[in-house]
Amino acid sequence: MNATYPNLLKPMDLGFTELKNRVLMGPCTPAWKTGSGISTN
Repeated sequence: MNATYPNLLKPMDLGFTELKNRVLMGPCTPAWKTGSGISTN
């Protein structure tokens, strides 16, 4: 696990539900992904 994001894959309690991890969705704008949909920095 990357020390920069230690909680990224841990569950997150929202009160009414619990998310399995904190990765909700990939990038939606062309500036944040390559032509094949791979995330970039």
